[in-house]
Amino acid sequence: MEFKQKKVTVEGVEYTLQKLPIRKALEIRQKWTLPNGTTSDLIMYEECLKHIVVEPKVKIDDFEELYELELLVGECLTFQFLEKKKKTSKDK
Repeated sequence: MEFKQKKVTVEGVEYTLQKLPIRKALEIRQKWTLPNGTTSDLIMYEECLKHIVVEPKVKIDDFEELYELELLVGECLTFQFLEKKKKTSKDK
């Protein structure tokens, strides 16, 4: 199964993101949600880099600045969980 992909540029570096199937996306989101309902940033960042960022493959330690990592993970979360399909005239 081929996943929908999107290219984003963060601080001059181009990344390819992939949109996971809904079940897989919910499973990884559950990993970073702690029992008290808060989010583990570390687990969230690791899971996004591992499963959503396709190219180049990067890890947390590859980033020199936290804001660069946060920008990339923000792109991942928006693409995976917040973007809606745009309706076309065929969808009516």
